[in-house]
Amino acid sequence: MLKRTLLARAKVPKPIIAPSASIHHFSRNNSRPCPTLHGKERNIRFISSHLGRTDPPSLSEPGVTTPETKEPASVGNVSKPVETASRAVEGETSSLPSSSTFGFLELLPAWKDLPVSPAVLERLAASFPHITTPTPAQRLFLLSVLSGNEVYLKDGMGRGKTLSISLAALQLALDAQAKSKKAGSGPSIILVVPSPHLAHQICDHLTKLCPPLKSPNDPLPFALITPEITPKGESTPLRQLPDFPIVVGTAKAFYQYNLETPALTHVFLDEPDTMVGPIPSRFAKSIHTQPLIRHPPPIVHVVTSLLRIGIDRDGQLDFSERRNGVNMVMTSATIQKDFKRFCKTRGWIRRGNAVVDLDFSLGASEQRRAFRERLLAVIGSPPGTDPIAAARAEQHQPEHHVLLIDGVTGDLVPLDPSGPPAGLNPLPASSQRQNTLPSYMVESLALLHSTSPPPPGKYVLALPPQEISLPELGRELASLGIPTSILTPEALQVGIPSFPSDILPPIFLAARSSVPGLHLQDLWNIYLLNGLDIGSLTPSQRKNKGEVERVVFYDTAAGRLGRLGTDSTAGTEGERQKVVSLVMAGGQEETWLSRLFSGELEREVSENSQKEKTDKKRMLKQWDMEVLNAAVEHELGTL
Repeated sequence: MLKRTLLARAKVPKPIIAPSASIHHFSRNNSRPCPTLHGKERNIRFISSHLGRTDPPSLSEPGVTTPETKEPASVGNVSKPVETASRAVEGETSSLPSSSTFGFLELLPAWKDLPVSPAVLERLAASFPHITTPTPAQRLFLLSVLSGNEVYLKDGMGRGKTLSISLAALQLALDAQAKSKKAGSGPSIILVVPSPHLAHQICDHLTKLCPPLKSPNDPLPFALITPEITPKGESTPLRQLPDFPIVVGTAKAFYQYNLETPALTHVFLDEPDTMVGPIPSRFAKSIHTQPLIRHPPPIVHVVTSLLRIGIDRDGQLDFSERRNGVNMVMTSATIQKDFKRFCKTRGWIRRGNAVVDLDFSLGASEQRRAFRERLLAVIGSPPGTDPIAAARAEQHQPEHHVLLIDGVTGDLVPLDPSGPPAGLNPLPASSQRQNTLPSYMVESLALLHSTSPPPPGKYVLALPPQEISLPELGRELASLGIPTSILTPEALQVGIPSFPSDILPPIFLAARSSVPGLHLQDLWNIYLLNGLDIGSLTPSQRKNKGEVERVVFYDTAAGRLGRLGTDSTAGTEGERQKVVSLVMAGGQEETWLSRLFSGELEREVSENSQKEKTDKKRMLKQWDMEVLNAAVEHELGTL
């Protein structure tokens, strides 16, 4: 009752409606100039020669070529980049200096050795002014992909992997358009991502990076596909992929399309290990009972179909018609040895092909470190420096907090893994309801947000268990005077509005499945409701590394903070970003979080992941209860 009284007095804005997008259809654009600039021959030939290729791409002089004009091809039921985003690009380009005014070397001199066109670099400088120098991983990634190699890229969260994918895909598309690809041959580049949120985010990147359009009526050279909802028990015929150079979507969306793509040259998978899920160990018993084998996720069907890998009568993979001209490019912060083994045995990587394995994580093996350092030395990194450590020094990891909630009184107590039990009451059985958060947990979230709001211009994100209804949670918080907004995929492309400094900013609500790869520029705090949510695991999930997957998810969620290009990297000594876990006392969630922050769970995490997770980012801090109590007492004194 005390919490509700305090929260009712908070000054809040009007309810926020989740942003919506105006979706329109547009046809393939193949009639505008596509400037292309090739990087230094020394760098590309080095990448090619050191990575198993004897036929590096031919290198032409920088210049502008105009592809053959084609009639626009019609597009079926395809969701396209938001109309307002297209108009924004058209409006921005008119104010941009042309290449004749100043070259891209003056804009972004650190990018001069990379095979990215001046027009794209101009858009990069205008749309991402905070990005002036590529990270070491971005440099090697772009050189490797654009010189015709298959690539693994593993780098820390918030290091610009998704932007690198967008740059590489767009440059490949511009190069393909310059070679006058025939209309009607379908996409040449497929981008598969784990969530609609990330798909819209990539489309936003592509929109901002795309060079100026020749005509306001010309469409952008990419399409976003979304899955159709079909009644249970009914099937619909496969749809045709839109005839655009780049098609972006989730694996679930691609599953509903005919994946016969004769012009395909590249498949980009962002966070592929997330889409595949737990992989059985090499010598796992009863392999046929594993979820990955019994019920393969959509990504398995999508990649198998794109590469034309068949299955014979005995259930064995048939590689006789595999498309060896398609390059696979995969990026993630959590790629492990088991996933690479899976890709090799499933034929996702060409046999005999020396895939470029770039590992810039803190847990990289000595072999992988030596490999990346050898490549960096050749392309000009200063000798005797550690570019990885220097780059990570720019990032400031968030604080980690765990608050236990008394199931009877609703009191909040910080978790102390090394101290004695807090002696709090567990949630009574009569108060436990399926698919519903305890009322004390919702009230605690509201209390913390109102008494410890983010800095002006920032906002917070709450991640409830996957089965919790976001609209219902929003209504509960609204009854406590807390504004909320559901983070929709379209919001990431339309843009999240700024909020006045004199009002309490909203809490954005999102499903946990939307987190991988997500980048929110002004995100400040993350609340994990019910912590790791171990209690929702099924017996089958527990048997197949379910608990370990929840631990990995915690770090994935924490990786939304402390990212390059955000205020958290400025090195301020003031308030830090926070990851706050709210759990009911006395349950298994408290037990698992205690094990997580005591280091007990490290042995259950894979080798590479374990080394990275021993970094300071898992240091548990104690919530300042004096500040919280003072805020409560202040409000009580004004009642």
